[in-house]
Amino acid sequence: MTEAPVPSQDDAPALFSRSAPVTLLHTAIEQTPLLVYQQIVENAEEGIWLVDRQWRTVYANQRLAAMLGWSPADMLGRPITDFMDLKGQQLARELMHRREAGIRETHEFRFVRSDGSDLWAYLATNPLLDAHGAFVGSVAMLSDITTRKQMEAALLTHEANLLAVLENNTDHIWAVDHNYCLILGNATFLQRFESLFQRTIRPGDSVFTDRTPPAVRAEWITLYNRGLAGERFSIEMLSQLTPEPRYIDYCFYPIRDAGGQITGVAVSGRDITERKRNEDALRQEEAALNEALDIAHIGMYMWDLRTDAVSASPHMYDLAGMSLTTISLTMSTAINELIHPHDRNRIQHEISAMIAQGRTWPVEFRLVRPDKKTIWLRSGARFEFDAGGRPIRVIGVLHDMTDSKRSMALMEARLRMTAYAANHTLCELLRGMLDEAEVLTESTISFFHFVDNDQKTLTLQTWSTNTLERMCTAEGAGLHYSVDEAGLWVECVRQRRPIIVNDMLHAGLHHGWPPGHAQVERMMTTPIVRNGLVVGVMGVGNREIDYEATDLDTLALLADSFWETVQAKRAEEALLTTYAALEQRVEERTAELRAVNAELAQALRVKDEFLANMSHELRTPLNTIITLAEVLTEQIHGSLNARQARAAELIGESGRRLLELINAVLDLSRIEAGIFELNIDPVDVNSICELSLRFVREMALQKSQRLQFIPAQPSITMPADARRLKQVLINLLTNAVKFTPESGAICLEVQPDEARQVVRFIVTDTGIGVPAAAREEIFRPFYQVESGLARHYEGAGLGLTLVKRLVELHGGRVEVFSEGIDGQGSRFVVTLPWTP
Repeated sequence: MTEAPVPSQDDAPALFSRSAPVTLLHTAIEQTPLLVYQQIVENAEEGIWLVDRQWRTVYANQRLAAMLGWSPADMLGRPITDFMDLKGQQLARELMHRREAGIRETHEFRFVRSDGSDLWAYLATNPLLDAHGAFVGSVAMLSDITTRKQMEAALLTHEANLLAVLENNTDHIWAVDHNYCLILGNATFLQRFESLFQRTIRPGDSVFTDRTPPAVRAEWITLYNRGLAGERFSIEMLSQLTPEPRYIDYCFYPIRDAGGQITGVAVSGRDITERKRNEDALRQEEAALNEALDIAHIGMYMWDLRTDAVSASPHMYDLAGMSLTTISLTMSTAINELIHPHDRNRIQHEISAMIAQGRTWPVEFRLVRPDKKTIWLRSGARFEFDAGGRPIRVIGVLHDMTDSKRSMALMEARLRMTAYAANHTLCELLRGMLDEAEVLTESTISFFHFVDNDQKTLTLQTWSTNTLERMCTAEGAGLHYSVDEAGLWVECVRQRRPIIVNDMLHAGLHHGWPPGHAQVERMMTTPIVRNGLVVGVMGVGNREIDYEATDLDTLALLADSFWETVQAKRAEEALLTTYAALEQRVEERTAELRAVNAELAQALRVKDEFLANMSHELRTPLNTIITLAEVLTEQIHGSLNARQARAAELIGESGRRLLELINAVLDLSRIEAGIFELNIDPVDVNSICELSLRFVREMALQKSQRLQFIPAQPSITMPADARRLKQVLINLLTNAVKFTPESGAICLEVQPDEARQVVRFIVTDTGIGVPAAAREEIFRPFYQVESGLARHYEGAGLGLTLVKRLVELHGGRVEVFSEGIDGQGSRFVVTLPWTP
């Protein structure tokens, strides 16, 4: 670098040129290499700014240029006022005069960056003098404090906002130190303090005066100390210092310094007198409303259709058996978890219809509480609509109808049992009553006992249908029990009042159950009293939840209302018993007729023996006729014309039909005469059935009928006369084909029953069926259902008679099942004994 000449004060040249070092500093740095100083300046953390006495920039290091958003080259020659706003320029002129006066100082200053933003800097400035002591310029070192200044500004703004909030807040806000002296207080507090204690308070003054009552002073010192100990809390207090007592809600919170030490406690107080009055009035109104709703068994609810949220009155939660503090309801939850499953779909449909139509109507449904108790509710509601006419909210009430529903159910049950009694026995009537009692009390077991007039003996009449079918196999009907020796279930007789026991296992008078008896966990019994005597006992048990007093009332009303019907039925059966005795007397008088019938039966047996012999004598010539007819038909000895061939066929068919009749008559005669014998051997059941089907297959094909065989799986053998068993099946199958129209269906099924040790042969058809009046008659010899049928269908009427006799000889039975409707056919069931 070259040195520049020392400028004179007249022309005031620049302190530095753009390319030469400052000559005035030459003396100061003559002992130090210039390059070292240049590196120090260029790499300094602070900005370094040199200006001449016209305050033009003669040097700016890289750090300064970066702080202002310029390059060092762009800053050279420019006055420092180019980097300030108007206010800054005015202040800078004052500072310039101080530098010219040789004053060194530090201060904060705001510059303007190239992008227009503020740069706050901390400056250390020194005047520059030449060798003669004349002022030639100034040098400054700058530190960027913009961030700090921004934070200070934000803090000041925040403090100003807080002060504005405090001053404009209607709450009383103040703070005290450890000596209970005021740190600060807003205008509301200061005005209230002056009003209460007739003096002005300023920061540093004690918040207690000679007008502060000792009790109030002690109470507030305790509260202040809690806050000074670090506790944050709130408390409602009734102020007695005001002319009219006022409720104030005070909040206390400790004040801490930067080190976390507690320096005081802040307090805010809000007058809540009006709120307390409104709350008290609202509570009184709610209490009165809830009391009215409780008396009427009504709950209120509101359903927001937009959020599905449901809010309800306390009584609504009581009805539903739910906690007011722990439940958050939606309508979806209520429907899926509370509505009875049998009512759920109906209620969803009703709700959808109401929303679609924009109107409501009463709806009844069952609700299942969390304790499993079922109640009946009736809902009445109305919609609230938005500005567009769309429903947005439902407001409604729910009325508990359980008692009225129970009363109606009791009345309906009594009417049903009165009608039921007309066509059923006493035992069936009592069982029906017990079934009704189980439904109305949600039980699964029930019983009824009569009590003798001696009041010491009970007779078990019956159990309910469910008890007999699913729960109890012990003998019981008609058994007698002593009242003195019976267990807990008869305690109602001893005490002559209804009894509930919800824990049979730990009940004192329970002694266990006999083998096969239903296990009872909960029980409810009631005596039936007439003219001062216990005449009966009705009991139910095993409800899923505990029985309650209302359930006991239901059972007592049921038993009492049923008793009159029971008494009428007992009188009716007593009358029937009398009729039976009269019939017995008539039977005794007809004994002689029975003897005559026996003689007639003997005569019939003689007749049957004669027929058997005659049939045997007829079969020999008949077989010859049939054989010769077949020879003629086959034209072995010469051809026949059509008329002759048809005559030969008729002779053969008539002969075979007559032979079948003679064989049947012969078999029946031998059976009736007691000389018929079976050849019992092991028989393959499926094979016998297939042979029988083969016999009728051609007949069925001629009528386009479907034959089906359902064999035993696996095949079984049984002891039987194979020939006679096949004869039974062929007779039944032949009848099925005969009485089934074309394109009908015939099925033969084998059903082995190991449990009952029988085999069933079932022949089913889709024919004309058997009228109810003829189901027993068809097994009589020569019986025809009606003359019209006798003319339409061939047969002598001996086939089913022979079937019945042969089956009975095997130790079995034959039954027929039919609705007597053409097309629905018949079902013949042959049941034979079988040992697997």
